[in-house]
Amino acid sequence: MKSRNTSSRSARIPRFLVGLVGLALSFSETRIAEAATTGTPSVALVGVSNSASLYILTTPDGANIPTGALESNFPLLIRLNSENFNFTQAQSDGRDIRFTTAAGVPMAYEIEQWDSVAKTAAIWVRIPEIRGNARQEIKMSWGNVNFSSESNGANVFNNTNGYASVMHMNETVADSVGNLNPTNAGTTLSAGMIGKSRNFTLGNGVNCGSSITTLPNGSNPHSTEAWFKASVSPSLVVGWGVDKPQGKLLVQFGSPPHMVVGTYFSNGDVTGTTPLAAAQWIHVAHTYVNGQAKLYVNGVLDGINYGGAPMNINPTTSMQIGGFYGKYDFAGNVDEVRISRVNRSANWVKMEYENQKAIQTLVGNLVQPGATFAVTPSAVSILEGAATILTGKAGGAQKVYWIEKRNGADTVLATDQFTLPVSPGRVTGNQSYTIQFKAIYPTGPQTVNIPITVTKNLPDPVFTLTSPNTWDGRQPITVTPNISNLATLQAKGVADMTYNWSVGGVAAAKTVTTGTPTVPGVVTLTRSQGSGPMSVTLVLSNGGSSVTVTKTIMVTEPASDPYVVRKPGANEIPVNNQFYARDNSGKGQLYYNGTQTGTPTAVFLKVYTMDAGDVLQDTYRQPLVGGKYAFTVPLTAGRVTYKVVYGTTTGGIDTNVNTVTDLVCGDAYIFEGQSNALATDSLPADATTDPWVLTYGNDGGGWGKAVRNGTQWTVGYFAFDLALGLTKVRNMPICILNGAVGGTRIDQHQANPVNHADAGGSYLFYASLLNRVIGAKLTHGIRGIFWHQGESNSGANDPSGDYDYKSYQKYFVDMASAWKQDYPNLERYIVF
Repeated sequence: MKSRNTSSRSARIPRFLVGLVGLALSFSETRIAEAATTGTPSVALVGVSNSASLYILTTPDGANIPTGALESNFPLLIRLNSENFNFTQAQSDGRDIRFTTAAGVPMAYEIEQWDSVAKTAAIWVRIPEIRGNARQEIKMSWGNVNFSSESNGANVFNNTNGYASVMHMNETVADSVGNLNPTNAGTTLSAGMIGKSRNFTLGNGVNCGSSITTLPNGSNPHSTEAWFKASVSPSLVVGWGVDKPQGKLLVQFGSPPHMVVGTYFSNGDVTGTTPLAAAQWIHVAHTYVNGQAKLYVNGVLDGINYGGAPMNINPTTSMQIGGFYGKYDFAGNVDEVRISRVNRSANWVKMEYENQKAIQTLVGNLVQPGATFAVTPSAVSILEGAATILTGKAGGAQKVYWIEKRNGADTVLATDQFTLPVSPGRVTGNQSYTIQFKAIYPTGPQTVNIPITVTKNLPDPVFTLTSPNTWDGRQPITVTPNISNLATLQAKGVADMTYNWSVGGVAAAKTVTTGTPTVPGVVTLTRSQGSGPMSVTLVLSNGGSSVTVTKTIMVTEPASDPYVVRKPGANEIPVNNQFYARDNSGKGQLYYNGTQTGTPTAVFLKVYTMDAGDVLQDTYRQPLVGGKYAFTVPLTAGRVTYKVVYGTTTGGIDTNVNTVTDLVCGDAYIFEGQSNALATDSLPADATTDPWVLTYGNDGGGWGKAVRNGTQWTVGYFAFDLALGLTKVRNMPICILNGAVGGTRIDQHQANPVNHADAGGSYLFYASLLNRVIGAKLTHGIRGIFWHQGESNSGANDPSGDYDYKSYQKYFVDMASAWKQDYPNLERYIVF
């Protein structure tokens, strides 16, 4: 459930000196006269059976906001869980909860999530004032069964605290402010940073409208914020405005991963400097005022831009989440999207991040009764793979932390909870460290240290690799791990292992069999791509230390390989303008197969050359057996155009049935890469053709004469001009199929490991080109592949998580293996 409200009421919060902590901060019964209201918080409460205090901490023990800072009407996130709240004391939907200042002044709130079964809740409370380096008490009350809900997003988020739109991205994809009417375009519900979020796949997003008049405009101040977790980059998280100079704002996850906000060449442009990573929740905020734009990442200033023309956003705008102007290119999760009409301060942004992140620091837990401060057990000695629980008590504490202290570094494990699971998992040896329970009291922090000792208890795998010592690179061989202590691993319950195979020295196509606790996984090498020493390495882990073993195999490929002939279809016949690739003998194979109806006794196929008039070259005849026929006709490669005529023979009389013209035979090549291989960017349309340069067109265009740029038979300037040279040097037709895609990384051109022709997920580019080659019937005719990349190599967010030369090299090894499987007569590929 999500809703948002804003209260126009503002109260100055006095500072309290808490004396009797256990009494003043304990759960208590509150009896206050109730005033009936609708749409705004009640002035007073009556019949509330439970209440407790919470503290907003801007001190160094909390969010660490500087002295003198003051923020008004801040939407504070309060998370409840079974650790700090008894859900059975409240109504099942939380309708009976209320929030007040320490002085009893009601505060507007919105319940974003209330799950009484899972015992989790996320609530936004509008705080009149928050001061820096201070501790501020607020109260939460609950327990009146007669109360109706006062949760209202429009009372928490509205124009009085600067909001133009706030979308929690949960079940309803709604705007809590009420200005926008977003519609879901294929996103699905998923776990979020705050409650739920929306999961985006490529092509899906949220459309907030195309005629919006309630967003900031001109060069007026504004702020744009979101939480997101991206699975691809570059991708667009949020876009709003119109597509004109200085007229839009695009929040982008850049490549390599960093934040970029583009505003179409205005002084709102900002580029972040912090290296980021995919698959992690990131908070981004862009602010703009008086020609100055700032970019914050995870609450910290990450970039400033002072230059350029002022922003000039139209009064009527569009907005999308996950893309812009109908193109959705974001994949991952998005949560808590906010557009404000004000320039949010650095302190405001920092408090948002510190308050909303998973281990938040701005607000404490509901203050627990009593005054006991202790942890049980006081020390833990645990075996590797086992688990236990630490239980803390901190009556009267304003906030609690669990901190791991190891090797001189402190890591916060959890906040606002009173138990901590201790589960060291697998370790590489005996370990000792400390977990500290820290509680923030009015008089200062108190701590207790719990020593943790972990004893190594579970074995790591011990193995060797078995395979032939030599390989011809053609007949498949298998490399098998022999795990000498497998029975021990099974007895200990740690025989479920992760296998990471790699091949170096000589590239090879391979298939991997996933291992089980009883049967080790293996790798089968199916075809090499060179000769020499090949290293096959297995990194094996059952959760503890990774164990690495390498086996060296000497590869000696044959001097030449026999040409692999494509198996034709049962009803395959040629089409006009078809290109045939020559084999090693200089011939292309034309197939004319099918089933003839009627009563003819035989069928024939006549082959003509067309360049000096129709000149009959040969006639092929077959008797009909069950009506089926199958012709295989060799075509000599060269600058020659062929025609075939198929017909039937009845009583010695030939009858022509079908004629196919303009057939040629030569060499076929693939071009791949990004825009440099496509070579059409910023270049004019050029429909120049050559009779000996052909292609199989995009978008189902079929066969046609290739052009540099401008039609479905575009192959690009580079490929076309290279083909012109080749056809003259080799004196034969050249076919070019260009699968390059501008702005793409190498990893985006990888093949689907399960099915190379499947374009699902991130495998569109490889599969699209492969299916074009299959449609052209040239899988066995591709002689070479030219790859030209450019400015984005392995780039951002590649699946291996790195962007160096090794990653770059790895992708070509994997891609070359796929090429050799799909194009078995490929002689070479050229990368430049």
